[in-house]
Order: sequence, then structure tokens, then C-alpha cells
Amino acid sequence: SDLLPNFVFTSVYFGELRRAGDGGQTGSSFKSFFDQNIDKAPPGGTSDGKPNEGGLWVSPIEFKEKQVGSEIKSVFLFGGNASVWMTQGALKGNPVWFKISSGLEFSALSMSNDGKTVFAGTSGGAVYRITVPSLWDSVYRYTDTISNMPSGSTYTYPLYSSCTTKLIASYPSRYITDLSNGGPNGNTLLVTLANYGNNSYIYKSLTAVDSISPVFTDITSNLPKMPIYTSLCLGGSTNKFMIGTELGIWGSDNGGTSWSELNMMNADESTWHPRVSTYELVEKDHFANADATGGGYRNSIIYSGTYGRGTFRSTSLSLYFPSSASFIGEHTGSISIYPNPAVNNAVLEYESEKAAKVSIKIYSLTGTLIREEWTNISSGKNQINLNISNLAQGGYIVYLNDNGKRASTKLIKQ
Repeated sequence: SDLLPNFVFTSVYFGELRRAGDGGQTGSSFKSFFDQNIDKAPPGGTSDGKPNEGGLWVSPIEFKEKQVGSEIKSVFLFGGNASVWMTQGALKGNPVWFKISSGLEFSALSMSNDGKTVFAGTSGGAVYRITVPSLWDSVYRYTDTISNMPSGSTYTYPLYSSCTTKLIASYPSRYITDLSNGGPNGNTLLVTLANYGNNSYIYKSLTAVDSISPVFTDITSNLPKMPIYTSLCLGGSTNKFMIGTELGIWGSDNGGTSWSELNMMNADESTWHPRVSTYELVEKDHFANADATGGGYRNSIIYSGTYGRGTFRSTSLSLYFPSSASFIGEHTGSISIYPNPAVNNAVLEYESEKAAKVSIKIYSLTGTLIREEWTNISSGKNQINLNISNLAQGGYIVYLNDNGKRASTKLIKQ
């Protein structure tokens, strides 16, 4: 967890999950945090820490968190052999888990930023869209306590009937390795596939949420014909993607029309990324480069997990690929805020080349996400009102993301 760093999560084989509340100081710190909805103890016995329904060798998980005022909210998703489960209590003592969908051998999960849509992929090539009451704002509760749950029955809760599952894509005999979504409501969805001997390994839809039957387009393009294991819509972008493949990291800044290899093979092995199987990519926001005026923001940090070569980190890939200097100016912008310092309200000024929906994030100076909101802007100069009345006095970084074009500035709250 970024917001509560003492919480560390790990996934074990066949669906076992472990959580440590002390930063993972020892191996014994990691304990199961399933409840009896997933891991029901046999009569007279105890829970074994494994999901009753089982899971794939590597079962999918998705964890998101944010701070709203003084409250820290989180959503943790887990995919087993028969169900998709969710808890809002991963950062609390005893989480309660809720089944939000049923299926077969879930292999990939992704949640939209607004918390209203979950995408789930399976080992058999199915992609499902699960529409849910907002996982951020709705309070999921059982009508009775877990201890009183009738033996042998499926226990439901008031919001379960509001969770609907729809098959939106199918790739028979293919393994869905990852799902990644971009845009404010997750409309842009990437689907990556495994298995050798095929011509297509990554598909994209631009209407994954809004369309009754979304259309998926093959964007394998000039990529070598190889399994793709993980993907990112960088900064929630709808056209800037990064993928982990059998041959390392590749990226596209044009929606998948073409791809560039991003591995760095040079003499200094401490600064390279090898051309090896890359199974996981993680993007983290980063403000360590912000200067005293709030400028100097460069990019997010990318972490990669590889087969046999370790874990790697880059503080430049997310902004600067391809590596030509002319590319940089296309993905940076400038914003200003007045009055600054401000008490209850401030105005953010930003000039855009076209109408769009942009993300505005407010961070503490230590990098903690305090708030995120989306707003529509028009072509030309925009003045966006910011209500900061609920912020504590002090300094903040305000960060705007316009479909991959990023800018930041410092705000002082009095």
C-alpha cells in the first residue's frame, strides 16, 4: 500500500493470498486475509488459508486505493476458479469478501478508475464486463453476520442483484494474460493473449463500457508474433500503451498502430532492461523531481518483473519513449493556479489543443494522492474551479493529465 505502507500483499500459487500489517518484517507476518465466504472451514475444523473454489497457478488480483479527505478507501479484487471476489477492507482488520460474478478459471482483472466497471478474463479466452454499484462509494454489507451464515447455502447481500455480468469478447483456446483500461470510465480496454503459433496477441476496444457489444480491434501490428503477458494504459491514456512480452518491453504512443522496442541493452547492466520474458508492469506516480515552484515533474515510475533476471525500475520510460528529443514536447504542458496561496477555492488555468476529458489529481508533497477528479475541457484556454475547502493547510502538487499530456504545479492552502 502506498497510503498505509505497513500493509504488504502477496499472491501465492493456486489462489492463496497473504497480507502483512507490519511491512512484512518476517515470513510469519504474512497471513491469509480471506473470510469464510471464500475459505469456509469444514465442520469442527479450521480454515486452511486457501480459497475453497481453488485458483490458477497465478491467480489474478487488483488493488487500488485513494484518500478522500481524511478517509483512506481501498478496493481489492481476486479471481478464483469460479468467482470474482471483492473486499473494501484490505486495509482494515478483518476484511469481508463479496462475490460479484461467477465464471470459470479467471486469469485477469482490471477495474475502471470510477469503480463502476470490472473487467475479467479467463484461461479459456473469455472477457467479461461486470457492472457494479461503485466499488468506491457503495457500502457492501451482508444482511446477517458471517458467523450466522447458513451452512451449505449461497449467502447474498442487498447489492448483489445490481451486479451484472456480460460476455464482451471471446478468443477460443487462448489464455487471457492481462486486461488494462484507460480513460475516466475505462472505455479503452486492452486484452493481451498468450499461446505460441498465433498472429494476434493484443486487442483494443474504445467502447468497452459504453457499448452493448464492444468492438475489439487487433493492434498486434509490427510486433513479433509472441505472447504478451502484461499491459499498461500509461497514466490512464487512451493511446499510449506499454506491454511486457516474451521479448521484454515494447510501447506505442499512437494507440497501437505501431510499436517500438523499449529494452535498453548497453554495456552498463545496472541501467538496462534485458530482452527477456516480462510478466508484470506496474506504474506509480512520482513527484520527487518537483522543484520549489511546483514545476519539474517528469513522469511516473515503471516497475517490471521478469523471468529469471529480477525486477527493474525506470523513471523515464513512461514519458520519453520513443527516445527522440522531439517526442518530449508532445507530452508536456503547463498549468497555473490563482490565487496561490488560496483558502477555499482556486482556479486552474490550462490551454488545450482540443476538447477532452482530463484528470486532475492533488498530491501531498510526499507523493500521497489526496484527491482525483475528472472534468470536461474545451479547445483553447480553460479555467477550472477547484474546491479546496476540505484540504488541510500546507503545500500540495496539482497534476493534470490530458490523455497523456501532463503538467503540474504547486498549490499552497492557507
